[in-house]
Amino acid sequence: MRAFHEHWVVVAVASNGLVGAWGLWLAWRRAAPGRPFATARGVAILAMLVQVGAGFWLVAGGAEPPDIHTFYGFLILFSLTFGYIYRAQLARWPGLGYGLLLLWVMGLGLQAWSNAT
Repeated sequence: MRAFHEHWVVVAVASNGLVGAWGLWLAWRRAAPGRPFATARGVAILAMLVQVGAGFWLVAGGAEPPDIHTFYGFLILFSLTFGYIYRAQLARWPGLGYGLLLLWVMGLGLQAWSNAT
């Protein structure tokens, strides 16, 4: 599980960054995000939730990551939770709202990754 957590971070961070940038690009063009964006957004969020879940699994199994690494994992989880709670507001400007949310989550993932050791 540790190797999975160490390698999956690339998928989680990259997917959130790419889909977040796509959302901002759609907002800049004032284009309505369609089903492909919604699907990609779901995949990116799921990838990050799998990463956070793997981290929690490791901690439950006795791993002791640095406190700041754990803090960023919780912050990612809370950010995605608030994104879910405010999904109606994000739906008004989905490209901009979800683009910013996913780029924020990408940044938190990068911070957690850089503080992993």
